[in-house]
Amino acid sequence: MSTAAVRQRRLAPVRSSAYARSSDVLRLRYRRVRRLVAKARAAMPWLDESDVPVLRSWCELEIIGAGLFADLTAAGITNGEGEPRRAVDDLRRLRQTQLGFARELGMTPRARAELSVDSSRTRALTAAAQIAEQRRMPT
Repeated sequence: MSTAAVRQRRLAPVRSSAYARSSDVLRLRYRRVRRLVAKARAAMPWLDESDVPVLRSWCELEIIGAGLFADLTAAGITNGEGEPRRAVDDLRRLRQTQLGFARELGMTPRARAELSVDSSRTRALTAAAQIAEQRRMPT
């Protein structure tokens, strides 16, 4: 078996785990965070360079939360004794923390309204209203 195959098999079980500490898993997680930061910046043009550390923190929580969710989906939300797993509470607290970052970044409709950020939906509604107004005006 090749070195790459051995490495892949070693990482396969822990790739999504939020509790993994292997250097290979951490390197993969950091790469995923960088990719998500780039996608988020492209999707949210109102973010400044000074917002990047907060955005990176949000992305880190998103990656870890996705791993926790995958773990819970695979293992179930209860343990053998029928009690909720610790990861359920961890995921809840993580998402609550992440929501605070999302508000600060203008990722929720209310936050965008407070920041006076023009979303694509708002622009579409405004454009539709302008077209309707032009059609109503007699020429």
